Amino acid sequence: MTHEGLTPDSPQPWRVYALVAFAALLVRAIYLWQIYPAPFFDLRMGDGAVYHAWATRIANGAWFSDHVFYQAPLYPYVLALVYVVFDDSVLTVRLVQALMGTGACVLIAAATHAFFGPRAALVAGLMLALFAPAIFLEGLIQKTALGGVLTAAFVAGLGMLTRRPSAPRWLVIGIVTGLLALTRENALVFIPPLLLWLLVRGGRRLAWTAMFALGLGLTFLPAVLHNRVVGGEYVLTTSQFGSNFYIGNNPDDDGTYSPLHFDRGDALYERSDATRLAEQALGRTLSSAEVSRYWRDRALDAIGAQPLKWLRLVAWKLALTFNAVEIPDTEAQEIYADWSILLRGLGVLAHFGVLMPLAAFGIVMSAASWRRLWVIYLMAACYAVSVVMFFVSARYRLPLAMFLVPLAAAGLVQASVRIRQHEYRRVAGGALLALAVAIGSNWPLVIHGSNRVLGYNNIANVLSRDPEKKELAIEYFHRALTIDAADSTTHKDYGKFLTSLGRTDEAISHLLIAVRLQPDHLDAHYNLGVAFERKKDRAAAERQYRKSLQLDPSHADAHNALGALLSGANQLTQAIDHFKQAIRHEPGHAGAHNNLGVALVRMDRLEEAAEHFRRALKIRPRYTLAQRNLEQVLQALADQPAKGDH
Repeated sequence: MTHEGLTPDSPQPWRVYALVAFAALLVRAIYLWQIYPAPFFDLRMGDGAVYHAWATRIANGAWFSDHVFYQAPLYPYVLALVYVVFDDSVLTVRLVQALMGTGACVLIAAATHAFFGPRAALVAGLMLALFAPAIFLEGLIQKTALGGVLTAAFVAGLGMLTRRPSAPRWLVIGIVTGLLALTRENALVFIPPLLLWLLVRGGRRLAWTAMFALGLGLTFLPAVLHNRVVGGEYVLTTSQFGSNFYIGNNPDDDGTYSPLHFDRGDALYERSDATRLAEQALGRTLSSAEVSRYWRDRALDAIGAQPLKWLRLVAWKLALTFNAVEIPDTEAQEIYADWSILLRGLGVLAHFGVLMPLAAFGIVMSAASWRRLWVIYLMAACYAVSVVMFFVSARYRLPLAMFLVPLAAAGLVQASVRIRQHEYRRVAGGALLALAVAIGSNWPLVIHGSNRVLGYNNIANVLSRDPEKKELAIEYFHRALTIDAADSTTHKDYGKFLTSLGRTDEAISHLLIAVRLQPDHLDAHYNLGVAFERKKDRAAAERQYRKSLQLDPSHADAHNALGALLSGANQLTQAIDHFKQAIRHEPGHAGAHNNLGVALVRMDRLEEAAEHFRRALKIRPRYTLAQRNLEQVLQALADQPAKGDH
């Protein structure tokens, strides 16, 4: 029997789309208005800062990177277009992304109309318009908004193909899939099930497959050519598969993101750390593809060595994927909700813990149409697997909602129809499943408050770089420590900041707490050494630098700092060795090149010194100290023949 509101042949409900667009845009406008006064509104944190710098270079004409793409490239190019057409303010970007989020809501309404009819389309569009994680994540300077609208376009494309497949529509779905993969690499997981769909359904399989492949090729070709030109390798999208796979599947993983280099999760260092650590392990220079293979193989070795432990990890990640908790990687939804009563209210009413049971209910209610709907079930499962394959975070998980919302909306609409027709059995069965899923998806899995600690600490770190916002940075460090006084990372970051302010006694106090809480905290030991050095306690500083090198012999900053201490104590041979170690582990360390040059001058090795001053200036052209040192050495070299004439 066909139920009202579930017939995919209903006319296009343009009024429904207009209502969804109005509601979605209004909600996002109110949200931005409420968070606009927040002191962190204009901050670019984590990946956002890297994307901004990348987009700025593109907008200024640097269309090519200097290496194979490590992060998905589409978002920074779109961001650069926004900068060129409008401006590069955070407000402008957030407004543009609000429009993207609105577009995603309309596209999901269109997808739901194709699968389930106009009544479900209205419900689905409004559900996504009010979905708290989407509102929050679309407002960040991240690729989430672009990924969301492209995922919604992908689901809408599936709906079009379900209703009326054609060669042009397969071309479109190929283009959308390619663009999505250039925004989120795990979207590549959609290609095999799409090919399967082409295989099992009737129609012009060969022509449709060709058009789908053409769409993929048109989108992948620029990235492939870029990677070939700048890196000499044929890399389809990016070279970070291996490192991300290892991050999510190493023996110490907890299911969430943790950097390869402990306590250095800044996106600025991800590629360089992955490359440096792999090259150190193998003892040779590696290509981008070789670096990825190294980390992939390490992960596979770890899985093979402890398969049961890995299976427990997979089960944990699966639980996190379908749980209500929103796992941040830089910015926390709870902190933004403090400034937006709208987000705070929707965070209680519209989150994954509500969506998951509703989607399960919808699957039961629409089970009779499984032959038409199996593709959306399969795509949702594939995306969930792609999350579990790596690691779980709120912004990586959000696209899953684009598949679940139509199912949830269909369940609500069909339940109302069945209840009016006194057909209660399936409704009762769906409700029981929904109740079980609701209990599981709302089960507390993460310590309450940990999101705020991370968010406050990250805000404080960014604020600390602005000379006019130092007091505000201190306030946010205090907020983090008020929630969790035993967070070693916050103590370390606060101590580092206090050292920069000249408050060394306070800095040392916090850094000592950090190393007491976590004795192997590499950066805490290093920064404690810096603080002791500022206090003129050279012996204590040297102990901390050596402890840092004991924990990580490749720590370039520790080698450089220890070398400077030894140079000051006239132990020039040892100092030079540490400066060279710093350069070996980090060839772009301008400070180590300059310090090595100074030490070589003191040993009267002027030609070698001049070369290192030049390298320092090549790395950092405005390095005035290196420039002055180079001028003095060149003058000394010029004077040498004259001295020899006397």
